[in-house]
Amino acid sequence: MSSFYLSLGDRLKKVFFLVLSVLLFTGLLFAQTRRIVLLEEATNAGCPPCASYNPGLQNFIASNFGGIISVRYHAWWPGSDPMYFANTAENKARIQYYGIEGVPGYAIDGHFYGVPSNPDAMQQQMKDRLSIETSVEIHVKAQYNADSVHINVNIVPLAEVTRTNIKLRVAIIERMITYVSAPGSNGEKDFGDVMRKMLPDAGGTLISQFTPGDTSHYSFSYPVDASWIWQDLSVVAWLQSDDTKEVLQSAIDFPTFIIETETPDLDFLTADSTTSRSFFITNLNDEPMDVRVYFKLKKITSGWNCRFINQGSEADEIETQILPNDTLRFELTITTTERGSAEVHVFAENLNDPAFYGEGYGYGFGFKYLGIVTANNDVLLVDDDGGESYESNFETIFHNLDIRYITIPQIKMESFTKQANLQDYKMVIWNTSWAFPAFTKNDIDILTAYLDSGGSLMVLGQDIGWDIFDSQGNSNFMEAQAFYHNYLGAAFLEDNSGGLSIVGVEQDPIGDGFSFSLKRPYGFSNFYPDEVTSYQGKATPVLKYNNEKIGGLKYDSGTHKAVYLAFGLEQIDGEDNRQLFLERTMEWAAGITGLSDEVEQMPARFSLEQNYPNPFNPTTAISYQLSAVSIVQLTVYNALGQKVRTLVNEQQ
Repeated sequence: MSSFYLSLGDRLKKVFFLVLSVLLFTGLLFAQTRRIVLLEEATNAGCPPCASYNPGLQNFIASNFGGIISVRYHAWWPGSDPMYFANTAENKARIQYYGIEGVPGYAIDGHFYGVPSNPDAMQQQMKDRLSIETSVEIHVKAQYNADSVHINVNIVPLAEVTRTNIKLRVAIIERMITYVSAPGSNGEKDFGDVMRKMLPDAGGTLISQFTPGDTSHYSFSYPVDASWIWQDLSVVAWLQSDDTKEVLQSAIDFPTFIIETETPDLDFLTADSTTSRSFFITNLNDEPMDVRVYFKLKKITSGWNCRFINQGSEADEIETQILPNDTLRFELTITTTERGSAEVHVFAENLNDPAFYGEGYGYGFGFKYLGIVTANNDVLLVDDDGGESYESNFETIFHNLDIRYITIPQIKMESFTKQANLQDYKMVIWNTSWAFPAFTKNDIDILTAYLDSGGSLMVLGQDIGWDIFDSQGNSNFMEAQAFYHNYLGAAFLEDNSGGLSIVGVEQDPIGDGFSFSLKRPYGFSNFYPDEVTSYQGKATPVLKYNNEKIGGLKYDSGTHKAVYLAFGLEQIDGEDNRQLFLERTMEWAAGITGLSDEVEQMPARFSLEQNYPNPFNPTTAISYQLSAVSIVQLTVYNALGQKVRTLVNEQQ
């Protein structure tokens, strides 16, 4: 074992060799270990996109905590930021380490991905890293008081470490800094996991040797700045190869865990059946761990049921303590009907998390489960809105119209099409809202095959054209451009049409009679409805902006039908307008009709018609109309008032 004393410069109030009574891990090798993924972000309090994306990023971290932990660095542009000025050298060093030139931007385990706009993509990036075995453990202990932070880090190699030029980096973070008034120009007041100090600095400590089975011990101490809330501090440590920037392992200074399961996150279920799926949480920490397992989200088709089973009993919540090296095992049972889905977020809250942040985030690890019965549905709704909940606008309308549908996240489409036949669906609705990329190459392959087989498609979202045809777009590739032209029948003209409201094209079966304003659900400044037009005369206009530019097209190729809206459904002002537009589109493109036509023809009152013929022949017809679902009893009496026969006695 080797011990190191580290001088921390002119801010260090006391220089001393730290000797603490701590648990040393010499010879203590768990039978298994797990990786903890590190997310690093560059942000700034004067950056408008940061204000848009950081709440989603914070929710992602809170919902996957223990699988992932984070450190955030504050940049010196585009506006003034007090968290940058509190530590200019180390913020700048870490941002420049990754070559970041725009904020917000994030890296996962040392790989830089760009803007944190898509929590679903970040979820998959985390899963990919968690699936890779790690060859080293890190254990972090920290003691805090109002004056100082004392830190012990133990590194335990479990196997040969093949990476080179490895540095131990240690960061003191403040879990949540909340300002009464926004400190910058973007309006943000809450800032998570802010890097306050790196020890000994941003360069880290070079690790010269890894010997499997040996424990290396590193000690650090640092004074608490008066501006920090010391009760909300934590310490994050990680090992990183400066040759490749890969993070080998990371850790935080209190117990964490993940939910493990062999259950697929897209589960194909049988109609009218009950299925059980197993989950477990293992405590690989050296101290007891308190958890509460519950449903953070439970969105299921009417008639379905989802429950936990723990130790033979059904429950909606499990709260327990897990001892070191022990495992909590529980099951999720799902009961189905003839069609539909169950979207549930199984969440295990970390009750040992010491932070006292007041913004409402409960930290822990979750598993997002989607169980589906693929049969007996007409519409497939693809949720590609970047982790927002705009799909609920469609689902509300489908329920109103009694449309048979299922919703699939875009990131699961490849798995879905491997087990389900897309041709079984009369229509696919692809909703991007305002998220990027609008399409991946795999998305284009799936949709092209579906439309070549005679399918019907509706595509909606702001900036789809920009994303495909601008060199900075995430969908800027040849296959997407060809799809836009040849399958949507559309040509992209301008990123911002300048339109503020919409008028439908007269006598068009979809657009006729529409007149509504465009809403700004993505923020007042994030309003860029594309201007589009027909490509080589293939498509016809459906909707136009108030400046006569085109905002919506429909295309009948003779093989497939497509409707393309250059803005999101949520941008249509008025629930009635949204429902009518979607209803007309489904009827034109795929012949799908809901209950509304039946409702319009429903009688206003009950009536019993004269039987015909009368006087009686051997048979007679008795007609009646109902104004609502009712219990109907139809009884025949003779001339003496005696009951002869009951013809009907049921709900109709």
